[in-house]
Amino acid sequence: MRKYLINEPEGFSCEVISLLDRNSFKRTFDPLEAEIVFVRFRERVDPGFLERHKSIRYIVSPTTGLCHIDIEACTMRGVSIITLRDCKEYMEQIRSTSEFTLMMMLSILRRFHQACYNQYDVAVKDRMIYRGTDLCDKTVGILGYGRIGKHVHEYIKAFRAKPIVWDADANKISSLPTSEAAASMDDLLCRSQILSLHVDLNESTIGLINARALSLLPTGSVIINTSRAQVINKSDLVSFIRSGHVGAYASDVMWDESAPTLDRELLDLAKEGYNILLTPHIAGCTLTSMNRTEAFVTRKLINTLAARGEI
Repeated sequence: MRKYLINEPEGFSCEVISLLDRNSFKRTFDPLEAEIVFVRFRERVDPGFLERHKSIRYIVSPTTGLCHIDIEACTMRGVSIITLRDCKEYMEQIRSTSEFTLMMMLSILRRFHQACYNQYDVAVKDRMIYRGTDLCDKTVGILGYGRIGKHVHEYIKAFRAKPIVWDADANKISSLPTSEAAASMDDLLCRSQILSLHVDLNESTIGLINARALSLLPTGSVIINTSRAQVINKSDLVSFIRSGHVGAYASDVMWDESAPTLDRELLDLAKEGYNILLTPHIAGCTLTSMNRTEAFVTRKLINTLAARGEI
């Protein structure tokens, strides 16, 4: 009987627990005896984590990103990793992050978040200080044309915005109309009144949006980041926000995802009145998507064990 531990049990799918019970898995609350550990983002799976879970053989994470998992450390310990990373066909139906990206875009353009934050601190209503701009007719640069990039492309066209797309894989944008496919990343940046980031985090994308890239954006441009914080050079971003070259920044991801608070430096900018919107990595955090993805990776686990003759 396989013993499993749910590392972050809050709101974990009851359907998954029933599925595991039916397949003769046994839940444990003791990290030392768990062979299978379900994780989210709260704790990094590193050598220390693996040492505290000495019996671990499988890490199961209902996520597409792997920045919270030390792959090399898991490989050295013989720990298999089961995630959503290579499940592109299934993930096409998961739209929570895509919808959230659109919400952030609308909120920061209309200063909705600032109006909500301040309504309890001021006695006089003054709608004029929260005047924003429309999404309609804006040129929206979509950097990265995977699942979420494609969804955002679909959504912003419904708002009559003007999408322009670039991806390092030219094949991904080959079917787009010429007017919507950027000739290069520099071309995309130069034309983007709004830049929406949807690239994977890897060695080639760490610090991709640096001072040079930011300087190419039109003055007053808006950046939306539901990708990974590390694709942006933080110190460069802060400088360009302070100078006014970047007019607004919205992000659901932080450079230190394990920190108990949102990014302090960007929070300070928001308190100073800069148009900053930060959320604690909640884009994919909906009942619908979490229940679906937890069930999917669990079935993937069961199929993997069955294929290996381990159940």
